[in-house]
Amino acid sequence: GGLNAVRVRNWKLHFTLLEGPINEAVRVKRAWPVIINLRADPYEVMWEESQRYMRWMADNMWTFVPAQTYVAEFLATFREFPPVRGSSLSVDNVLQELLQQGTGR
Repeated sequence: GGLNAVRVRNWKLHFTLLEGPINEAVRVKRAWPVIINLRADPYEVMWEESQRYMRWMADNMWTFVPAQTYVAEFLATFREFPPVRGSSLSVDNVLQELLQQGTGR
């Protein structure tokens, strides 16, 4: 897993987005984070629907600097609490686990 987004007060920055229906969605990394002000855009659609979003984003790029601080603080917690790999509902993972159990006997 990776860091998809960070939220600080009314601001949210998306580093990756899901594209497509939820059951087939593909995670796409953006060249630039998508900036959202949750007070002004609670449904998070302005970046897709507004023709003026690029100008608005340029005016609000200052949010990148404080976001870096929050992300660095978050990543520093992994030293004390390393991430644990979660399970997946894929058939390949189940088959792999069964094969490993079979060879361990």
